[in-house]
Amino acid sequence: PRPDSLAIYSSRRSVLLGAFDEMDIPYGPHGGGLFVWADVSRFGIGAEAFCARLLDEVGVLMFPGNSFGDRWNHWVRVSLLAPEEDVREAVARMRAFITHLDARDA
Repeated sequence: PRPDSLAIYSSRRSVLLGAFDEMDIPYGPHGGGLFVWADVSRFGIGAEAFCARLLDEVGVLMFPGNSFGDRWNHWVRVSLLAPEEDVREAVARMRAFITHLDARDA
C-alpha cells in the first residue's frame, strides 16, 4: 500500500477503536488489515441478530462473525473501507443503538 493509504486507514481505525472503547465494546488485536473484530456478547444477542437490528434500526452494516464459524457467534466484523466521515457517522448511529439496548436491559 502507498504510505498515504496507511495514514488513511490508521485514522479510520483510530476513530472506530476509540468509539468501541467509549461504548465498552471489546475488540480483537488489530494486525493492520482492513477489518476489525468486535465482541458484542454483552448485549445478550448473537452477532447475526445484532447486525440485523443495527442495519434495520440505524442503517449501519456490520458482518456477523458466525459466518466464519460457531466460535464467532458473538463477534462482528467491521470494515475500514468507508471514508472517515462515514465511519464517524456510523459510530454515532451505533452509539444511539447501543444506548437503546443498554436502556432496555437496565
